[in-house]
Amino acid sequence: MGGYTRTYQSQSGSNQFVSTTVGNNVYGFDYDAQGNITLMPQTLEGLVWDGLNRLSCITLQTGTDPGKVFYGYDGQGNRNRKSNFSQGSTLALTWDKTYLAVVEIYRKYTSGTMDKEQFTFELGVGFGPGLLVEGETGITNKWPMQGGNNQRIGFDRLNCGVQQLPAKGFVAAVE
Repeated sequence: MGGYTRTYQSQSGSNQFVSTTVGNNVYGFDYDAQGNITLMPQTLEGLVWDGLNRLSCITLQTGTDPGKVFYGYDGQGNRNRKSNFSQGSTLALTWDKTYLAVVEIYRKYTSGTMDKEQFTFELGVGFGPGLLVEGETGITNKWPMQGGNNQRIGFDRLNCGVQQLPAKGFVAAVE
């Protein structure tokens, strides 16, 4: 079994990395004028920050087909959108997440057409999510309670006591 060692060199008196070394290769880090990281070697080619120092776009280094991830924020500065695009010859939406208070909506796209939609509801009890309800619509475009594909219900913040319910409503798995 092989392995490697990665070492980091930080800037004196700062929490910023100057470089990382893997074997004989040295990779540098870059920052903007506000101190936001703009280059993470071997993983993220470019990170773009908005005027309020919030991450707005990253360019992924993933083989021959890098992609971009865009982020959106609400009026209070909370991230409410994350969209992934594959790079190809043109940018193509591959998945999208929308965050609305206690609801997360995940949509997956193939060739520009949505082929999966999943909803997660987090109902807290003061110390974290106390009840998680997930539903997947697949290509039926129906909510789980209206005959969609799958439903998943989890209890307590450790997600113990999970029940997986297929469209017909019987228990498929209990974790």
